[in-house]
Amino acid sequence: MQYKRTGEVCKIFSISRSTLYKYAKEKKGFPQPIKTSPKVTLWDIHAIDEYFKQNSTQNKEIIQGQIKELVKAKAENENN
Repeated sequence: MQYKRTGEVCKIFSISRSTLYKYAKEKKGFPQPIKTSPKVTLWDIHAIDEYFKQNSTQNKEIIQGQIKELVKAKAENENN
């Protein structure tokens, strides 16, 4: 495990602070931060990286399915 502060994590993953905290709050399974003091929050960058890798594969499959449905719907509309 390698822990980094919020600003470093945002730079590594090219996301904003608000997005990082939103993911931690709303995304099921997203790695949670560790509060080491009132002004220091640490994140496990390896866990976050794994989360993004796993979810990018799932999202890719979802998007491919949605594209197929849109193409099918368009073809049906053109035939009507």
